[in-house]
Amino acid sequence: MARKTGQITQADCYINEVDVCGRVTELDMGEIAHTEVEHKTLGQIGVLKLPGRPVEAIEGKISFEWLDEEVSRSILNPTKTHKLQIHSYVDIFDADGLNSDQSHTLITHIGFQTMKTGGRTAKLGENLAQEHDISITSYKQSVYGGETPIIEFDAWNNIYRVNGEDVWPK
Repeated sequence: MARKTGQITQADCYINEVDVCGRVTELDMGEIAHTEVEHKTLGQIGVLKLPGRPVEAIEGKISFEWLDEEVSRSILNPTKTHKLQIHSYVDIFDADGLNSDQSHTLITHIGFQTMKTGGRTAKLGENLAQEHDISITSYKQSVYGGETPIIEFDAWNNIYRVNGEDVWPK
């Protein structure tokens, strides 16, 4: 199999359907981690740590170079769930250079609430930077034009699917 390399070369970002492309300097989408259940019984020579059904709280961070007044007024309300959407252009390179057939757009949808605001800097001649710690309540990632999401998680509606299949069958 030929070696391939994929890299994000550009990403458009939308918050509550407002384009904030070029203003987001960093987005930490958090980690999906399971609670661990430890198993040790008589006759067992080792201890097993297995994933439990609950997913731990997903915490992330958004850093802005600067932020529109309209978006800032919206996302600073911690009681509302906000919608973030990122269109990441993934270029795939192989031994022959750019592989246009395998290159794609990765679409990520995140539902979040702002938990903490800080990291604001005000320095003459520089952008007004802002950081927001967020709690992620829903997460969905798919390839543009694809029918089945890669991963889909929604804490409010008890949805957790990978490749269209429930992780924990009911």
